[in-house]
Amino acid sequence: VLNRAPAALLLSVHSFTPKLKNVVRNADIGLLYDPGRPLEKTLCQDWQQRLRQKAPQLLVRRNYPYRGVADGLCTSFRKFLPAQRFVGIELELNQKYFSEKPVPLEELLSPLLAVLQISLQAWAA
Repeated sequence: VLNRAPAALLLSVHSFTPKLKNVVRNADIGLLYDPGRPLEKTLCQDWQQRLRQKAPQLLVRRNYPYRGVADGLCTSFRKFLPAQRFVGIELELNQKYFSEKPVPLEELLSPLLAVLQISLQAWAA
């Protein structure tokens, strides 16, 4: 079943501020990856597409609000692990889902996790 899947998949979860230097960031979810690594790119494209279908109210962007190759946990692992053996995705969640007047967290997490499971199954098949 895992004939195409790498030996390791790291999903690192972070949050980002909804506004930075008085500029509103226009995303609910960011999927950060290295566009030079085909497995990462394919997984994020699939995840984004499925999320758009399942939860069109969520704005999902790739390599936003940061670049997927910027300094971080996944980038550190990429230095030592080849692309065919390691996939590193950083999931960025808008902090508006965790603020004093939060948007219901269920609105974000339910479709996110359901679609991730489908994407991973399709990707590993």
